[in-house]
Amino acid sequence: MLCKLSSLDHEATTTSIIRLATTDQDASGAGQLNLSRVDFSYACLKNVFFSHANLYDADFRMADLTHANLEGANLERADLRGAKLTNANLKGANLRYAYLNNADLKGAKLDGANLHEAYGSTMN
Repeated sequence: MLCKLSSLDHEATTTSIIRLATTDQDASGAGQLNLSRVDFSYACLKNVFFSHANLYDADFRMADLTHANLEGANLERADLRGAKLTNANLKGANLRYAYLNNADLKGAKLDGANLHEAYGSTMN
């Protein structure tokens, strides 16, 4: 899978993410990146840092998340069909009801991840 965006596509994607991303305060006063329901399908997100982000119902179909840090992220109901999660950090992530059909999880760290009622089979 190639990760190539034209400068116009990159600018539109960045603008969309900035517009949709908000910071919510949790009980401790710490912020949490809220990217719920954002469409990241086919995006090149190699090495992205979404640790503890709210990615509820986000669309990652066919996205390249190689080496992504998704530790503790809320990926409940996220669509990860065909996503490349090679060597991704998913420790403690909530993947409940996530769609994982044909996702590549080779080398992914899944310690403590919640895969309860996740859908589909993975490539690895």
